Parts: sequence; C-alpha cells; structure tokens
Amino acid sequence: MGAKHKKVMIMISRADPFGHNFTRGVIEYSKLHGTWNLTTQLPLYLEKQTSLNKLIILKNAGFDGAIAYIPNQDKAKKVSFKGLPAIVAHYTEESKLYNIPYIVCNNKAIGKMASAFFNERGFRNLSFYGFAGFDWSMQRQDSFVSANAGLGIETKLYLTTSDSFTKNTAMEKQKLANWLKKLPNPMAILAANDDLGIRLVQICQENNIKVPADIAILGIDNDEIDCNLTTPSLSSISYNSKDAGFQAAEMLDGLMNGQTIDKHIIFIHPIEVINRQSTNIFAVGDKEVLKALDFIKTNSRSILQVDDIATAIGMSRRNLARKFKNHLEMSIHDAIRQARTEGIRHMLIDTDLPITQIAISLGFTDASHISRYFKVQTGITPVEYRKKYSTKTSQII
Repeated sequence: MGAKHKKVMIMISRADPFGHNFTRGVIEYSKLHGTWNLTTQLPLYLEKQTSLNKLIILKNAGFDGAIAYIPNQDKAKKVSFKGLPAIVAHYTEESKLYNIPYIVCNNKAIGKMASAFFNERGFRNLSFYGFAGFDWSMQRQDSFVSANAGLGIETKLYLTTSDSFTKNTAMEKQKLANWLKKLPNPMAILAANDDLGIRLVQICQENNIKVPADIAILGIDNDEIDCNLTTPSLSSISYNSKDAGFQAAEMLDGLMNGQTIDKHIIFIHPIEVINRQSTNIFAVGDKEVLKALDFIKTNSRSILQVDDIATAIGMSRRNLARKFKNHLEMSIHDAIRQARTEGIRHMLIDTDLPITQIAISLGFTDASHISRYFKVQTGITPVEYRKKYSTKTSQII
C-alpha cells in the first residue's frame, strides 16, 4: 500500500506575483517530496461560515495541514489554525499564542539593498515614500534610513495612510506633488511597494517632474506587468517568494510527520534591483563620466575595452580612469563588469533562453565562457543563479 495522501489547504491569493510564485514553490515541493492532495477551495459549508462572519476551524474540516497568506488582518482573525500543522504568511495573535511558524519579508535586507543601489549610482539626496501604520513599510523605512545614515546621508520622509492612498483625492495628490517639487535634485526615492512607486511616477508626470532626470524612483515587489504599465517603467526590488513557498511546504511536511522544528520564521529574501527606466541614471555631475556610463550601458552586450570607451568619449584613457575614481570610486573595468553582470542576471531571471543562447547574444563564445565569467562576479554559476532566483515555469539550461 502506498503512503496516505495528506490533504493540505493553500489559502493564498494568486492575483499578484507574490501569491502566484509562492504557490508554485509549494506545488514544486509537493511534487518532489510529498504525497499531498492540494486544494485552494474551502468546503461549501465553510464558505457559508465565512459569509456569516463565523470562525473557521480548519482542523474540523479534515485537513492535515495548511499554508496561508491572508494579508487582511480582519479576514485572518476569522480563520483558526489551532491544533493543525500550519505555516502562515502573516503574524497574528494566534500565531503567537500557538507558536505557528510564519513567513515574513526580510525588510531589513530590502532597505539595505535600496541604499546600496542608490549609493552605487552616486545619489546623495535620498527620500522614502511609505505607509504609516504598516509594520512592513516601517521596517523598510527604518532599514533604508539607517543604511543611508551610515553613509552620512539624511533621508527625507513622506508617509501616507492606506485610506488616503486608496481615495487618492485631488488634495492628497497636490500635497504629494508639493513635497516632490520641494525636494533637491537629483533625488532618489524608495517607495515602500510598487503601488506607491507607480503613484509617484504618475504624480511626477502630471507635474512635469522628469523621471529619472530630476527624481529616480525605486519600488518593491517587482510586479512585472504593473511596473511596465507606466512610462517610464518602474524599477523595483524583486524577492524570491517561490523559494519561500518551497521552504514553507518543506517545514509543513515535517510538522505533519510529527517532527519538532526549531526555526519558526521563514524569510523571503530580496534577489536584486530590476533596473528599469525610472532609475536608469547616475547622479554624477561630470559630463564625460555620464557619457562613458551611457556608452557602457548601450554597448554592454559587446566585449568592451577601456580604450573603446575613451575613444568614444574623446579623452585619454588615463584622464577618464581618474574621473571614474573621483566621481564613482570605481574603475572603468568595474563599471563594465557591473553592466555585463547585470545584463546576464536580467536574462537569466526574465527569460527562458538557454544559457548558450544568452552567452552568444552577450558576446561570449559559449556557455562555459559565460559561466566562468558570471561565477567570478557573483560566486555562483548561471545555472545555479537561475535555479535559485528565476520564477519562470521552465528551467532551460
């Protein structure tokens, strides 16, 4: 006789990239390691209880385990996981009371990544646009502000409420526009999520504020569709919710098998900044350096030499190298490697192209050549990077 199939409830909305990719991670684990029957639908009688605002006790519904992401706290309080092996992607009073493992974004790492990204691009004027009263937003704010302070930079803040953001009244839009107009340029703003980032791009457009020339804007979540709806497109920090889903399923499997676990928090770690048009600029006052950076970016698919760049800019290699050191604290070779590596990362994450095809398109001789180069820059091979971070369904080598 085969192993008994476990009945597992997945209470996760797949309407956004987080829920979609998180669910994919759960499914991937169940296919590899579990004999699970997965469901995303409550039995009809429990659905009726929901409409009557009655508490849903999942253990009484015959489930062996549950994984849930219920961002709305009011809805979260209507579901009880008591006595049931469960992982929740929200920190409720019940998860504290019954010691239920939970999933959180590594907001500290997100704030640090944003600060480092803007610092690499020479920005010394930094701001944060977030929500007051939401812990995740405040954590991202605190980390960003702290990292900037370590660089000797004071961060300007603009906080809104969920209600004000949703209503988006003319008064609220004018208030935000007035704040943006008073900021020194060039300015870089970290928005607490993509929704806020998109709102910033829209307000800038309506008030003739140039993005990214006057204000560079970075979001968080990397909802690829939403980020590309605006013009300019929104840069955003991506994170690995698929990996978190896999970890959650692995932990749930142990709990359903009666194992005692020591770790009760699963962190969703940021992957990288997906650099689109809204941050595609360097805050550098030197025209030659800006021209050189633009040349490197435009030609990053080719094998570039320092002499090629110096010739294109019309100045000596030695003088250009000195300017890079003074203004960016990096060599020209560093800038070339950074642009090349960023291009490889994007193609590994955003496409299903085979490694060999990526190599040829970026001027490398073959898959071995690009693998050696990428590993020197990042510490892992392109195959390992794609396996770890890509959210694409296909994993073509």
